[in-house]
Amino acid sequence: MAPAADPSPPRNAPPRPSDAEASAALAESLPPPPPPPRIQTLADFVKVHEMLLLATGLPRELYPRLFEKIMAERFDAGSRFAIEEVEGGRQRRVVLTPGGQGLDAKGDVFLVDHAWSFRLGQAREQARPGGERLETVPKLAARMAALMCVGGEEGGEGEGEGEGQGKTEPEGQGAGGNGGNKGANSVDDIILRAVRAALDARNQGGEGEGEVESESSREVEGGLEGGVEGGVEGGVEGGVERDEEWLEMDGEGIDEDMLEAMKLHERFPNLVGLSLWGNRLTDAARVASILSPLASLKALWLNDNPCVATEPSAVALRNTVLASLPNLELFNRHFTRCYSTWALLFAADVAGPHCATLADDMAAAELARLTEIDLSDRGIVELKQEVFSATLLPNLARINLSRNPLPLSLLAPIDASRSSVLLPSPPSPHCAPYNAVLIDLEGPFPFDPYETARTLPHLSSLNGALLSSFTRGGSWMFPRLPACQPGTPLVDRVLHAMWRHVCSYKLATETQLDESAVWYVMDEFGSAFRHSDRPNFRCSPFLFLPDGSFASAVSYSLVWPVAAVQPGEECTRDFLAGVGEEQQRSAKLSVWFHTPSSFFKQAYEQRIVKFAAAAAKHAEATTLLATAKSDNKGDKEAQRGGSGAAEKRVYRVFTDIPHVTDNLSRPEFAFVDNPSEADIIWTSMQVDDAFREAAGLKERRDKGGEEPFINQFPFEACIVMKHHLAKTIQQAYGGTRPWLQDTYDMQCELAALIGCFLEREVAAAAAAGQKLIAGYEGGAEVAKGTGSSEEPELDNTWIMKPWNLARSMDATVSRHLAQILRLGETGPKVCQKYISRPALFNGRKFDMRFIVLLKRLKPLEAYLSDVFWARIANKAYSQMEDSLSDFQTHFTVMNYSGHKYEHVPTHEFVRAFEQQHNVTWQSIDQSVQRMLRELLAAAVTVHPEMQPDGDTCRAIYGVDVMLDDQFQPKLLEVTYCPDCTRAVTYDMKRVFPRPSSGGNAEADEESEWLRPKSFFNDVFGCLFLGETRNVRRL
Repeated sequence: MAPAADPSPPRNAPPRPSDAEASAALAESLPPPPPPPRIQTLADFVKVHEMLLLATGLPRELYPRLFEKIMAERFDAGSRFAIEEVEGGRQRRVVLTPGGQGLDAKGDVFLVDHAWSFRLGQAREQARPGGERLETVPKLAARMAALMCVGGEEGGEGEGEGEGQGKTEPEGQGAGGNGGNKGANSVDDIILRAVRAALDARNQGGEGEGEVESESSREVEGGLEGGVEGGVEGGVEGGVERDEEWLEMDGEGIDEDMLEAMKLHERFPNLVGLSLWGNRLTDAARVASILSPLASLKALWLNDNPCVATEPSAVALRNTVLASLPNLELFNRHFTRCYSTWALLFAADVAGPHCATLADDMAAAELARLTEIDLSDRGIVELKQEVFSATLLPNLARINLSRNPLPLSLLAPIDASRSSVLLPSPPSPHCAPYNAVLIDLEGPFPFDPYETARTLPHLSSLNGALLSSFTRGGSWMFPRLPACQPGTPLVDRVLHAMWRHVCSYKLATETQLDESAVWYVMDEFGSAFRHSDRPNFRCSPFLFLPDGSFASAVSYSLVWPVAAVQPGEECTRDFLAGVGEEQQRSAKLSVWFHTPSSFFKQAYEQRIVKFAAAAAKHAEATTLLATAKSDNKGDKEAQRGGSGAAEKRVYRVFTDIPHVTDNLSRPEFAFVDNPSEADIIWTSMQVDDAFREAAGLKERRDKGGEEPFINQFPFEACIVMKHHLAKTIQQAYGGTRPWLQDTYDMQCELAALIGCFLEREVAAAAAAGQKLIAGYEGGAEVAKGTGSSEEPELDNTWIMKPWNLARSMDATVSRHLAQILRLGETGPKVCQKYISRPALFNGRKFDMRFIVLLKRLKPLEAYLSDVFWARIANKAYSQMEDSLSDFQTHFTVMNYSGHKYEHVPTHEFVRAFEQQHNVTWQSIDQSVQRMLRELLAAAVTVHPEMQPDGDTCRAIYGVDVMLDDQFQPKLLEVTYCPDCTRAVTYDMKRVFPRPSSGGNAEADEESEWLRPKSFFNDVFGCLFLGETRNVRRL
């Protein structure tokens, strides 16, 4: 059992070295505390673990049972449960042992071991506490792979039902079909082979295989081999040609000239089906023109031709063909809007090359005989009443409609007068009595699925599960199954698949919450529980403290029944217990289940429209910029005595920030210990009503005293909290700006984020000429195995950042959507498009900390300090998959993370950067200033309340900026009360030298340096005395 890791240190600013050394010396001088007594009785156990037990939700009557088992370390689930393989060995499930006893609700509690625990970022390196590497612990990796059903030598190539990656061959490819280029390619030879194949198919009486599912099938069952032995053979002459209704001329090297020379409309005027798969057709308009005279054509395949090589060309071809062939019912597998019962008969293998058309009475008889039909992935957008009719289909009981873009309203309860064709509610005798249906259901659902089940007595199965199981649980969506490229290393297969298996918790004490979560994988028993919206078990993590302290903590999970379970019944749990649709449950469940991409695409498009509607505010922000520079009339400090008086005035300053007390040395400022006596309050704490009450500021105001300056602006959260920052920019400018990466609030924009991710994934795969591996296992990037896309606009790497943490705490880089979605469970975060092509310094990533001094917002008066510095990653930048979890490669804030950090003097950094990239820093500086003005303008445009009435706010902000490889500044975050350690530690030579005074050379030399001791003197001089020394007006 893995002991839990110690909580991370609090997020306060790190103590000064002298404080740390003093604390360490004091700790060493004290005797160790006596060990707390070990737990002996149930009363001890409950007393020590009371809050932890309440957090699990475990019924109190099970406390004695848990105490008994945990003290004896009794893992007895094996005697009551069995684990079964399902989905062809790609998933497992737990059932109550058949033939045994049932289990009542709250009847028992079972311990689950944590087979693997780790901190995020350590998954690849840490197998167990002790630092073992997952890559070098094959037994652990093999155990995880088996537990996650990815332990085979090669990962499956597809994910979910019917989503393999083999090329789908044209419908009706029977045993007599053509395969590959066959001998001579004259027009007559090609036609001859096609006609012979059609005759063979008819002679076989419909015994062909219908749709062939892979290229290997084509090779095995492909039709005639070799060339034509000579001429037109008997029985395949003129009149026969004119009667032929089905031709398959796949892989024959046919181009437009050859197709036109065939004169198909003259030789085969009754042609119903035509397959031209895998030829050399390039011109969509010409192909449509050649085929347009085929008035009887119902089915056409043009797959794998150059004219469908890209999505735009494929769409153009489809539109052109459908306009030219109004009677077409099947095009490249999909039903057109003109489909009829003939398309159903083709899908049921009744119509096809063996029997292209049927007499009306024969067609009616075949339809009446149908009991089940697979219509998955047919592009069906509506269910026609004249086709799906109980009169025509009286015996149809099973229908698969999955992966079709059908509307959400399909299963919605509707008025009886508008009965749904597929599932009437209430049931109507005029509709087919289907009792089993497979269909994609999007969320949030516009109906209660359990009420739907109750009102549909004919329906016994939905998406492969019995409706009786839905009353107890079960899922309405297809599960996502493991998928990875063949040859993927075992460790990578585990790391890709683990996000459907991991769980997490955070450690907390009375004074501190752990900033990073502990992730864990339950043992074989716990990991085999599948999801249900109505589960019969509950599962919760639990920390056992044998001696009453967190230092002794051992992590388990607890599993207990919440409903009666019968022998042989599947045991399920809710993967998102307590998460409702208001918390984006449907989007979060897409980690484990297929939700049609159209749902997410729609959310993504709606987000774009919403931003476009706000674009008018951009003009307001631009107008504000024009008035940014103004005189200082109305300055509160000027009202307190003017510039002359300001020199004589001594401002009383209260601060809790050591850098200020150590470095603010001007005689105009004096420190006081009581904030109620201060003219300036410069604090790292939030100055809210509670602070004002405690500091005596409220009483001072009530007595008519003067309001002090405070180093915070009201509503500054609109720029210093990452989700508010993104929304402020989006609302002000009708979307994002070149300097802000696309950003999503994971608390409310998950569906749009998934839509954006999938759009980019599909585009990247198309650009690479690949078919995308279905699912969330890494997408096109993993399929290529070379890191992110070469096109930055197609790259799908993202960074997740907590709303309100700085210093890269709990930030993660990923290009796996399942991981991205799961990370949102550990606390509020934004998901931002990662800057995958940053400008580099000596091959390493860097960012820069700028200091902005904000005096007022109306009119905008802000300054940029001449002091700034670069923060540089420790390792060379890489986009490879195994580098994404390496903090020292992808993050730059090393001085808080326990890593060494390299400080390069700013002037040296700038000159070296200019030489490495052949760029002038002045152009970069101008871009940064423009970005900062737009940022502040957006803040006051969207949140005018940020400017207080009394002009009593003065603040500095740390603005972290990165450059991309085109030297476009990218805003990372804005930090209030920033850490200025480097500003008060290192000398900095001016980046832009001042003009010479023409006199004292020594003074000129000294003026080129920004000394640490002058930093806060310059800041306070600007904000409170109206000076502009070592700052520039924005």
